[in-house]
Amino acid sequence: MDTKHDGRMRAWNPTVLAATAAAAVLVLLHARRRRLRAAWVASVRVTRGSVDDARGRIGSLRPLVEECFPGMMDGDDGEDTVDQLCGFYEPADCIALFADDDEGLCGLALLFPVRSARESSLYISAVCVRASCQRRGLGGRIMRTASTVAADEGLPTLAGSVQASEQQR
Repeated sequence: MDTKHDGRMRAWNPTVLAATAAAAVLVLLHARRRRLRAAWVASVRVTRGSVDDARGRIGSLRPLVEECFPGMMDGDDGEDTVDQLCGFYEPADCIALFADDDEGLCGLALLFPVRSARESSLYISAVCVRASCQRRGLGGRIMRTASTVAADEGLPTLAGSVQASEQQR
C-alpha cells in the first residue's frame, strides 16, 4: 500500500507489482549471466605460438576450422589446412594465438606482421571461435591479445577482413 498526500491509502495494482518483480528478476539474471560470462572468458588461456605449433595441434585445430569455415578442409591434410588459413602470407611469418578452455581449443587467430614503406600493421588472416563459445566475449579477448601482440611487434595497427560465418545469429 502507498500513502497519498492526502493521507488516504490506495492498493497497488497486482499486475504492476508482478511486472515490476519480473523485471527485477530479469535484471538480476542478466547481471549474473554477464558475471559468469566474464569469469569464463577470464579463465580461457590465450597463448602465442607459431605455424609449427598450429600444425602440431591439427587434431584439435581441424574440427574448430571445419566448424567455423564449413567445407574449407575437405580433402586437406593438416599442413595444407594451416597453409590455406595463412592465405597468401608466408606461413613462416605466422603468429598463432590459441585459446584453450577446460574442453580444449576453443579459439584460434592467425596473425602476420606486415612491414612495408606503405604500411605497418599486424594482419589478421583468420579468427575462429568454437560455436558453443561464440557470443561470450572470446573473440574480443582474442582481438585484444592480437592488439598486444601488435604493440610487442612494434606495429601500430591491426588489419584484416571479415567473412561472415554461415551460421545464423
